[in-house]
Amino acid sequence: MYAVFPAAGLTVRAAVKYGWSQRAPVGTTASASGGLTRMVVLRTGASQAEGSIAAAVDVTADFQRLFGRTLETPRGIAILTDADTTRTRAEGDYAEFRDCPAAAAR
Repeated sequence: MYAVFPAAGLTVRAAVKYGWSQRAPVGTTASASGGLTRMVVLRTGASQAEGSIAAAVDVTADFQRLFGRTLETPRGIAILTDADTTRTRAEGDYAEFRDCPAAAAR
């Protein structure tokens, strides 16, 4: 899942990407797209066969920590499921995204 902060049109100025890794420890960060995308691992390990997984993130705090500047106005959420890096199979099913004020997330 990405929180995106585009400039004009579809040009992305910055994105925070939250993901699941089979190997990288929770909290691991990385950079991609020439530094425009900063990634944070939220879960580690093999996928679960059943059930749903809930995650809550503080995009404001993560943006400031990863980019070293004040949060810009987010323009949207983007979703992506792939396994091209690991050359394995990936499957995703997404529902019930909520944008909550910081006070409500506590």
